[in-house]
Amino acid sequence: MIVGLDIESISNFNYLSSLEKQQDFLFLSPFFLNDEILYCIQFDKPKSFAILFSLKESIIKILKNYYFSISFVDIEILNFYDKLEIIFAKNLKRFNSKIQVSFACDRYNVLSFAVLEEKSLEL
Repeated sequence: MIVGLDIESISNFNYLSSLEKQQDFLFLSPFFLNDEILYCIQFDKPKSFAILFSLKESIIKILKNYYFSISFVDIEILNFYDKLEIIFAKNLKRFNSKIQVSFACDRYNVLSFAVLEEKSLEL
């Protein structure tokens, strides 16, 4: 089993509170896909983006064990407040349904973790 953990301070994302329009968020494109941005701006922006960043970071920490060159936009995470959905880019499709993620947060921090059962993955 490989575990990826990440902790993010929500206050690191407070600057996003003042942004209003979808275009204001374009500078985040190296980290988040358009659908992710649209999802996050519907809710508490600092908290939502901190959760999303932390979830992606925990997954990347697992995938780096396999020497993958991976970026944040190779992973799409949607509906994390409801039915969490992870979509991997084409070169990572074999990880679909193989990595389980979860998060917990309070007013200040987000803790996320991802788990990959190695026996579920044929390398």
